[in-house]
Amino acid sequence: MTNALPRVLVADDDSLCRRAVAAKLHRLATVVEVADGAEALSHLRLESFDLAIIDLEMPALDGYGLLACVRAIPKIRHIPIVVLTASEDRASLEKALMSGATSFLIKPLNWAAFGPHIEHLLALSSGRRVTAAE
Repeated sequence: MTNALPRVLVADDDSLCRRAVAAKLHRLATVVEVADGAEALSHLRLESFDLAIIDLEMPALDGYGLLACVRAIPKIRHIPIVVLTASEDRASLEKALMSGATSFLIKPLNWAAFGPHIEHLLALSSGRRVTAAE
């Protein structure tokens, strides 16, 4: 078994936020950055990822639509998905969780909590892969 870094997809139309998230993850994972939900779905279908971090408000396919698509495809429905959102209203957060989000983080991001949160989800994802292979 290889000790390759986990792969994380970061989807956000805000290039500054996307780059900041990718920079924070550089020691934890190999990161693929995309600017919209349609591009994210294409990558998720064609490549292997251990985690996706997505914005809710993106062009082409918003975060809710992306969640629905991913959760409807058996091959990729297991991928943990963290939603990034500037919206703190309860209805939006509940909708994201009901649409299939694994967890959410509110923008502006709390960078001190970000790393441990993502490390935890990557460990869970890795454990799930091992369990599924047995």
